[in-house]
Order: sequence, then structure tokens, then C-alpha cells
Amino acid sequence: MILDELAARFRVVGDAFLQYFGRKSFARRQPVKNKEQLERFIDTRASHVAQTALYGYLKTRAGTQFPALFENDAFVVSVNIAKWQIWLACVADLRVYAGGRLCANSGAGADRVAAVMVSALDGILDKTGVPVTLASDLGHSPKRFGSASLRARGLV
Repeated sequence: MILDELAARFRVVGDAFLQYFGRKSFARRQPVKNKEQLERFIDTRASHVAQTALYGYLKTRAGTQFPALFENDAFVVSVNIAKWQIWLACVADLRVYAGGRLCANSGAGADRVAAVMVSALDGILDKTGVPVTLASDLGHSPKRFGSASLRARGLV
């Protein structure tokens, strides 16, 4: 009896461990069914890719000096600018991917899908907020950045 309880506890802890470290992520994800879920999908995936790419690159280049770099205020400002630029690029790319999937699977026209994607960007930026200095750092509004990426890919 005690061994059965102990085995059950180990299974629960083991499952939690595997889930936390992504080893049990082979379970099918929920499909995106509405605009809010689409915005969440794009935002969370873009944040993950941007963060792992930027900080992974910095850690690799800096090596053991990585923590010391964040004591330099100019470096922190530069990382913040890079973080926003990478995140916006990831959002733009994921919108193209999601828009392509939506076009292929929904039967909606490209114009309608493009409008949904532009609306999704507006929703993401409204929820996330954008630093005041970002527009001057980019040279234009982040909303224009998203629309320009769709136009460049022929989706608007």
C-alpha cells in the first residue's frame, strides 16, 4: 500500500518535472479559435523566441563576463532597444506565418486575413505597450513596422 502511494507521488512529481522542462510538451496544443487567442499565440511565441535568441547570443558572446555587462547603463539601454526590435521582428514574422495558415485553412481571402493580422498587431501593441523612445529608435511607429512587413510580403 505504501509503495503504491509512493509510486503515485513519484509519477506526479516526474510529470510536473517533465512538463516544466518541456519534455512532455508533445501533447497537442489547443487550436486558435478567436482573435484574442491569436494575439496571445503571437505574443507569447514572439516573446519566447526574442528572449532566448537575444540573451542566448549575449551569453555566448560574453561568456563568464555576462552578468558584469548589466552593470553598464549604456549596455542595458542598448539591450533594451535590441529586445524591442527583435520582439517586433518576431511578431511580424509570426503574423505572416499565422496569416498564411489562416488563409490556407479558413478559405478567407488574403485581404480579410491581412486585416485580421493588422488588427492582431494593434491588439498586441495595445496590451503590451510600447516605450516612448522606441519610435525614435526605430525611426517610425511600431504599428507602421508591422504593416510594412505585411506589405513587403504582399499581404496588404
